[in-house]
Amino acid sequence: MKRANWRIKKEEVIPGAVKAIIMDAILSNCWIFDLEGGKWYTPKDFEEAWPYLYKRGIRGMDNRKQFIIRDPKLGEEEEKKKLESAIYQYKEFKKRVDAYFR
Repeated sequence: MKRANWRIKKEEVIPGAVKAIIMDAILSNCWIFDLEGGKWYTPKDFEEAWPYLYKRGIRGMDNRKQFIIRDPKLGEEEEKKKLESAIYQYKEFKKRVDAYFR
């Protein structure tokens, strides 16, 4: 008699809202940006990670509005500006620390 392996999780069906997000990103040649987490996902990455990202609540409410379709090239420029700002702030802080201990 063959036993069922209860430890293996049954593969979840991708909800329509998640499929729509993925397809929008693919068709527009863009990536998916998580506004809450501040992280970028390729459509393939999002397809793999959706069970941990997408939340369904009571009465059909979900968090799909926290995921937006964006051009990763624009995002790259924004991330570069954030990095430059952080470097500038670090250098200013370091100057103050060095001046304090002189």
